Amino acid sequence: MLEKVKKLLDIGNHYPYYDEIVKGLYGSVMVRNFIFQCFVLIGSMLLFVSSLWRPAAGPEQVGLSSCRLCYLAVFAMTGLLMAVEIFNSRKFSENTETYLNIQSVYQVLLLGFVIIFTKLDHSGVSGMALYSCMVFIIAWITMMKPWQTAFVFAVGAIAESIAMYRIPMEQGAVPLISSTGIGILIMVAGIVVAIEVYHARMRGKLNEIMIFRRYAMMEKQNSELDEQAHLDILTGLGNRFEFNRICALYKNGPKETVGCIYMDANGLHELNNHLGHDAGDEMLKTVAKVILRYFAVEESFRIGGDEFVVLCKKADKEWMEKQITAIQTDIAELGYSVSAGCDCGTDSSKIQVIIQNAENNMRANKVAFYASEDAQRQNRALNEKLENMIVKKRDTDRFLEVIRPLYRDVFFVNLEENCCRPVFMEERFGKYLEKAEGIFSTALLDFSKHMMRMAYYPRIESLCNYADLQKKLDEKHVVKLTYERVDGIIGCLRIYPVQDGVKDGMNTLWIFGKDE
Repeated sequence: MLEKVKKLLDIGNHYPYYDEIVKGLYGSVMVRNFIFQCFVLIGSMLLFVSSLWRPAAGPEQVGLSSCRLCYLAVFAMTGLLMAVEIFNSRKFSENTETYLNIQSVYQVLLLGFVIIFTKLDHSGVSGMALYSCMVFIIAWITMMKPWQTAFVFAVGAIAESIAMYRIPMEQGAVPLISSTGIGILIMVAGIVVAIEVYHARMRGKLNEIMIFRRYAMMEKQNSELDEQAHLDILTGLGNRFEFNRICALYKNGPKETVGCIYMDANGLHELNNHLGHDAGDEMLKTVAKVILRYFAVEESFRIGGDEFVVLCKKADKEWMEKQITAIQTDIAELGYSVSAGCDCGTDSSKIQVIIQNAENNMRANKVAFYASEDAQRQNRALNEKLENMIVKKRDTDRFLEVIRPLYRDVFFVNLEENCCRPVFMEERFGKYLEKAEGIFSTALLDFSKHMMRMAYYPRIESLCNYADLQKKLDEKHVVKLTYERVDGIIGCLRIYPVQDGVKDGMNTLWIFGKDE
């Protein structure tokens, strides 16, 4: 029930995208307030002018003079506010919160002047009528939150009831009980209108924002899908679908000069067999990067596993051969090689013939490559890489066998997703991690509760506040905690930041070892 009331009065900003909603409503609110202020400006001046011809004597003359001062004060306050709005419209459009706060203060002051007028009015009836109109107008135009509006109207109802009450009773004056009842009735009606109008505006703008966001998301997804449909995901070059589309444009378009360079990465199959597909993918990405040094992405395509094609306009064979030499040199410096061939023609409608000729030239170049010592040298290099990897793995295994007794548990931990990747892990901790469904902090706290002395539990708990932990790591680069297990063993937990952890998300290293 309490939550419903808080939501109804908008206590605590329950609307998502609140700032965006307020900014979106600024235009309509500003126009509505400006029109209202124009009416107030004209109305206060008319009341002042009409009061100059109203006959009065005695106490009424004093009240009338005070009313005139009220009219002038409202006129001056409203005129000043309108001038401020006009000269600061651009500033207010950027800082809508300031504008709304100023408007709220103005509306409260305006209500106060109406209450003063009620007090000065001889019978109070005119004041009550004006007060009622003002409450409903403010309820309609205000952007104060409902709880703020309810508070202002409640205070206003009390003040208006007191202003309506006359002691001694005068002819036509309203008694206290009646004035209080009228004040409460107006207050409740005004609050109901204010709440309904406020939520209607907020919900309407929120729905508009959500529709716009969904539309923007769909546009982004469509754009990404369209991009993926035309690009090779691994290399970022055009894929075979895009290649066929460009070929069709050349074939059916106006006749023009077009050149084709056909390339094939040498040794992809051997590389995959020796070092795995990740190594093969790295070679393909390297070849693509080198191609993009010399040709635009719109001209470059990966049309098969290890086949690359460049289609360029206004090219001649001599120039293309120079580009091929440059590309092969750059790729060789990076430890790879490509076979390549080219052809060009002045009739782009014969694009398929040009491509076929370039491919045939590439095949001839590839045969020459495998017949040369370059192929043997590449195979020897692959064998050496494989041997080095085997040696490194064996050395790593031996190293881990030596240091394993020094550590009980070692984890890479992603603080954002609260997950971990174990390096060493006791079987006992693994059970807690499985029970926690992979949530590292939950597993650690449960493990600490059962396996560490309770005196150390709050300190372990503080480490699970990842925001504070990240600040400590930024300052000290290492966080250390000595603890004692229930079996009496003293241990030391060290937490280190991982500089390149952005790649896999594992941005910290947690080592549970022996105390120094």
